[in-house]
Amino acid sequence: MLTAQGKHELIHETALSYDVMIETGLYLGAGSGYGAAERYVVIDVSEENCARAREQYAGAEVWQGDSALVLPLVLRLVDEPACFWLDAHLVVEYDSEEMVREHPIPLLGELEAIRAWEHGPASTILIDDERLFGSFGWPSRGDVLALCDLWDVDDAEDILRLTPKL
Repeated sequence: MLTAQGKHELIHETALSYDVMIETGLYLGAGSGYGAAERYVVIDVSEENCARAREQYAGAEVWQGDSALVLPLVLRLVDEPACFWLDAHLVVEYDSEEMVREHPIPLLGELEAIRAWEHGPASTILIDDERLFGSFGWPSRGDVLALCDLWDVDDAEDILRLTPKL
């Protein structure tokens, strides 16, 4: 598994060929993709995390809400392929089970939004925490892969990588 620094480097290397970086989920208001592309968009369910991100990341477009619902709105404002870092989820070890139930993992909704977007197939998607697929609140690996047929799929270091088909 990659360290936080290793994930940061992977995101930045992957985003080099894109002008737009879209990240879902912040950890204590911190994002991993800031500075990876000319345009940085972040979505988080927590008002507090979004407030921190607005303070930390000058010029970032910060959206507050469930990323499965907000991402389709964001994609209407993006007219070119993008690099995505999908990491929106609460964690049972840190958040109450009640909170996790109230805010289910939005991964399938995020993937459906990207699939429906005209630039989705030309975009690259990195999905963090692959080891958690099928565990509490997470969709199964099969459910995730069923939405990935538009991309070449690879996995390594706990990250599912979806890249444009050649």
